[in-house]
Amino acid sequence: MNFVVSSNHKGMVFFRTFTADHFENGEWFSGGTCNRTTPIKEGEMERKYLNQMLRDIELDEVGKAASEASKNGVNFKLVDFSVLSQLRPDGHPGPYRQFQLFAKDKKAKVQNDCLHWCLPGPIDTWNDIIMEMIVKG
Repeated sequence: MNFVVSSNHKGMVFFRTFTADHFENGEWFSGGTCNRTTPIKEGEMERKYLNQMLRDIELDEVGKAASEASKNGVNFKLVDFSVLSQLRPDGHPGPYRQFQLFAKDKKAKVQNDCLHWCLPGPIDTWNDIIMEMIVKG
């Protein structure tokens, strides 16, 4: 970020936050699930310690970078995908991450995937938000 912040770049620079997993009742490797179909409301699910620590560092560093960028005339924007991803927990591949998983075994164990996203899906909404930010300058 230091390079971008201290540059003479006159375009718009976007920094996106990471999308944390939200497995429940375990992790991806221990039977954790990601079966939600409605937005995760604030306070409904506690962020894992490491995810919260990384988010705090990320937001702190972005805040510092944005402050420094504005002094240098760099148009620095934050897109908070961490929060946006909680609005669409249904946008994950789930059992469809493998082609015809249930073709041979109707009771096959599904390894949930809540770090990747389906297309079309939430990513299209994120792109719309970024495009709107570009249009509005």
